[in-house]
Amino acid sequence: MRPVNQASLFDAPPAGRVRKSDPRTSTEAARTCDAQRQRDQILRLLGSTVHGWTADELGMSMRPPVHRSTVASRLAQLRAVGLVEPFGVRPNERGRRVQQWVLRSSARMVNVSVAQERL
Repeated sequence: MRPVNQASLFDAPPAGRVRKSDPRTSTEAARTCDAQRQRDQILRLLGSTVHGWTADELGMSMRPPVHRSTVASRLAQLRAVGLVEPFGVRPNERGRRVQQWVLRSSARMVNVSVAQERL
């Protein structure tokens, strides 16, 4: 008998997060990814300053650390519901110009959880 939280080969993939053509590892990763927790961490970090964060900085500051491409996906989701916005561009540690992000000023005044329900 398998543990309750272990997926079988017949379990449906997480809706909207993987394609049928994606490899099995992508489906497994989608099952273990807690996107809401990641969005919450990003919002807390962005709310801690008005100077902006890059995706690299956000990813390294999250616990556990998250790759910048994952952070970029979460930022796109948060931008779509109007919680974050681009702030400017500056060089990262590799000298490349990267986007800075901030919490929208209107998001600082509203209940963020209401906007996140649209995600």
